[in-house]
Amino acid sequence: RRSLIGSYLYKFLVLLAAEEARGTYTDAHPTAPAQSILSAAEPQLSLSTPPVPSSHPAMGKVLPVDESTEQLERDGREKTRRADGKGGAVLWQPLPKPDAHLVSSGEARYTGDVHVGKGALYGVYVGSDQGNARLVAVDGSAAERVEGVVKVVTAADIPGTNIFSLFGKPLMEVMVPIGGRSKYFGQPAALALGTTSAAAEQAIKLVKLTWDDVKPPVVTLAQARAASTLTPIPMEAKKGDVSQFDDLLAAEGSKEGGLHVLRGVVECGSQLHFYMEPQAAYAVPDEDGTMTVWSSTQGPQYTHASVASALNVPHNKVNIRIRRLGGGFGGKAFLSIPHAVNAAVAAKATNRPVRLVLNRNQDCAMTGGREEMEFEYAVAVDEKGRIHALRATIHAITG
Repeated sequence: RRSLIGSYLYKFLVLLAAEEARGTYTDAHPTAPAQSILSAAEPQLSLSTPPVPSSHPAMGKVLPVDESTEQLERDGREKTRRADGKGGAVLWQPLPKPDAHLVSSGEARYTGDVHVGKGALYGVYVGSDQGNARLVAVDGSAAERVEGVVKVVTAADIPGTNIFSLFGKPLMEVMVPIGGRSKYFGQPAALALGTTSAAAEQAIKLVKLTWDDVKPPVVTLAQARAASTLTPIPMEAKKGDVSQFDDLLAAEGSKEGGLHVLRGVVECGSQLHFYMEPQAAYAVPDEDGTMTVWSSTQGPQYTHASVASALNVPHNKVNIRIRRLGGGFGGKAFLSIPHAVNAAVAAKATNRPVRLVLNRNQDCAMTGGREEMEFEYAVAVDEKGRIHALRATIHAITG
């Protein structure tokens, strides 16, 4: 709701600036607002009907070219009314989402809004402060002496598999294993549980992580090549037979049969998903060893499988629930899995409900965003610029 109030206030101020720029106010500011600001006041969706070709398959009849779109709308509404007897909506009419009134008023409930049960605990991560090192030990004894702190959960508390998978393939540990290596700076190394989030926040400052074999992190393609850490993925997209151009594309500065070979590299930077709702999970242990997990996820089937594997229970002992997402953009397809798993592991370890909602800094560090990409290409073109062959190698930079 605070976010909504802020956005409404911004919109209000933008509209005032637009009115001022149009000279509505007699005491207008001498400097007009920037066009980039004024553009925010313009409607982003046009409600007018676009031009329609003379033969419109959706209408089932041929229309004169000069027939007005207003007449087309009237005909469409009449046709729909005849079809369903209620005058329902037609394709080109803008319709609100079913829950738009809930979302825009702040009444919509998300995973982080699920009512916590009696005795629920709040989890806060202890992130790895090394991006490429071996974790020797996690000492949470000082943290557990803080008032309101119940337990510091580590990878040792995972009864099953400390790996989350996608399409049946293991991706990464959900928590840095003791004796294992950290994969990136900020990777979950422990989870402090408190009766309040404030107690858990205080506790993470007292958890001591011991590392050895610290190495520089590999974060660029050049570093990966130097460290021989490139991981080939046998995926290839093909169209036509490029093999006949192998010799030509492999040659340096070649010109053969009127074909020129151009080489280059295209770089595409990373982007944070930056959804409004952060990663969130709420796990509740139930009778007969069943675990119910509310998760802000775009991939409930993957979350379900990973939670069951981590708890070492059959799949029918895990229930995954989702009401809605406050944005995802792919960032919650499988990167939400570790948080659902860790919440479930903590709930099992304490036999109490556990709520885990990441703050924005942790969310950005642990989600990481879309991978940076580099495309190395060689393309054969003729004198007119027509492409005859193209070969590209794509590197996903996941460091």
